[in-house]
Parts: sequence; C-alpha cells; structure tokens
Amino acid sequence: MLYSKQEVKVKLQKIYDNLGLVGKTAKATELAQYLPVRERQKLNEEGKRVFFIEILNI
Repeated sequence: MLYSKQEVKVKLQKIYDNLGLVGKTAKATELAQYLPVRERQKLNEEGKRVFFIEILNI
C-alpha cells in the first residue's frame, strides 16, 4: 500500500503521543525502523512530484 509521507507522519505522531514520548517528533522515514518500506514518488494531476511510503509485504 502507498501512503503519503504526511499521512505516515501524522499516524506515527499519534503513536508517539499515546506512548507518552514527550518532545518526540515523528518523521515519515522512521517507519522503516518498524516495517519494510520503500520511498516512491509519483506525479499528481498538476505534474508535481509527490512522495509516498510503500509498505512492502512482511
């Protein structure tokens, strides 16, 4: 599945907050510490590059 880097960041931040990791700011690339992922980029409707995180099969 593909997730935008912003989506990943928001979800990781919620996890960090629920765990009480005060002052810890989530970064989308940190997901690679927990799951096998690959960074990808696609063009949106306007022809601009958008960066995604693809979660690979476990």
